[in-house]
Amino acid sequence: MKVNIKSFEVQMDLKKKGMELEIRNPDGTHLGDLVVTMSGLTWCQGKKSRRNGIKRTWKQFTDDMQSYRKERKQRKPRVKRPRLIRPPLKRLSAQPAAS
Repeated sequence: MKVNIKSFEVQMDLKKKGMELEIRNPDGTHLGDLVVTMSGLTWCQGKKSRRNGIKRTWKQFTDDMQSYRKERKQRKPRVKRPRLIRPPLKRLSAQPAAS
């Protein structure tokens, strides 16, 4: 993924407007924007504006990440399937058949 900061203020504290990150595929296709503010995150897929994006508070975001982490730990380990062993192929001889 390619992530660009659209506007970056010198001051590092996030204010009400926050910071907008532009998210692109490695091939350059625009996926959307992620707006990071003091109150939370807003995902704006495609060309959506901030007010039409998906909003998450920091509490919701951290809860989502913790539940995702728990789900990953609870998954059963993958069981490797036994490989099928094929019989060796018969080689064709270069000698003509005796008649």
